[in-house]
Amino acid sequence: MKRKSVYPYTVKEPPGHNVHMLRNSREWSQRELGDRCSPPLDHTTIRRLERNLGFTQDTLSRVSKALGVQDYELWLPAELAPWISLPPAAKRRVAEYIRIEAQAARHTQET
Repeated sequence: MKRKSVYPYTVKEPPGHNVHMLRNSREWSQRELGDRCSPPLDHTTIRRLERNLGFTQDTLSRVSKALGVQDYELWLPAELAPWISLPPAAKRRVAEYIRIEAQAARHTQET
């Protein structure tokens, strides 16, 4: 009899989905991503991470460095996944637009 998973994540949710997407976009195998981590991780650890079957903050940090992204970017929801591949200037512009929109929404609520 299989026990119900104690982890709240599913395969289609971050961070596993984003790790899988980023790894595939670089055409790396799970073993290759694990080898690029410092210190290296076993490919089974990468597989468990991609399936959201358990991971630590240390594992996420090592994987994000190997993939060349910030730790928080692995937690982006699927609809924001393209954010990871934006150039830094575009990220700053999008962040500024969001800040301006939030400020306008607060101003509208105040009046």
